[in-house]
Amino acid sequence: MDQILDRLPRLARKRNPQVAAFWGFVLGGLALGIYFRSFIDFIMPIIFVVVMTYFVGDLGFLVGAVVASAYGYFRAENSNKRLEAEETHLQMADNAPHALSA
Repeated sequence: MDQILDRLPRLARKRNPQVAAFWGFVLGGLALGIYFRSFIDFIMPIIFVVVMTYFVGDLGFLVGAVVASAYGYFRAENSNKRLEAEETHLQMADNAPHALSA
C-alpha cells in the first residue's frame, strides 16, 4: 500500500488519520479533497465509488464509503511518515558539523 501512496505528492502538513477516515466515510472524496487540499485525493475515492456502484449496485456506495475511509486513513499515515522523515533529515543536516572555510 505504501508503494502506491508514495507515488502521490506528500501533503503540505501533517493530518490526523482518524479524522481523515471519518470524513472519508461520511462524505467520501469531497471531504478528503478539502481536508487534504488535494485534487487527486478528491477524485480517486469518487472514481472508486462510481465504479463499485456500477458493478455492485447500491451496495457499491457502502463499499465505496469504507474504501474512502481506509484511503483517507492510510493516505494521512503515509504522508505523515514522509513529512517526519523529511523533518528528521533537515534537523540532522542542521546539526551536522560544518567545515570551516579558511
